[in-house]
Amino acid sequence: LETLFVLVSDHTSGKKNTTLARFSVPFTMFGAGIRAQYLDNIYHHQDIAPSILDVLGIDKPTHFLVQSIFKQHKERFSYYYTYNNLTWVEDNQLITINTTNNAISCYQHLVEKIPCQPEHTAMRDRALAFTSYTQELLYTGNTQDFVDIFK
Repeated sequence: LETLFVLVSDHTSGKKNTTLARFSVPFTMFGAGIRAQYLDNIYHHQDIAPSILDVLGIDKPTHFLVQSIFKQHKERFSYYYTYNNLTWVEDNQLITINTTNNAISCYQHLVEKIPCQPEHTAMRDRALAFTSYTQELLYTGNTQDFVDIFK
């Protein structure tokens, strides 16, 4: 691969009004040997760098928290923070956690607000545990341990 074009947009905030769509990050790559494909999954903007390295045949540094979008993973999730809220996405489920009181709002099909169920509480617990652990690694200078999260 001699040339790789990577096009990434900023978030689409203000363009769409659903909880998830406001934070979509359009992303595409063009280059010799890259076949056109649409990946219908939930990804995080942090997945872009390891995906580029994957296409270039370069190993991902151990301090990268996330994985290439081209690699299979047992669990695929995404998250983002905004205005004291942590939003966590798994499959077609989305929850928003108020970080001041841990209250959650729940959505199915990523946009339809629904009453929260026990599986949403479990999602909240995974999201808070993940966030707490990764923040601890970050603030203690142990980001090299991020690699252990996905083992």
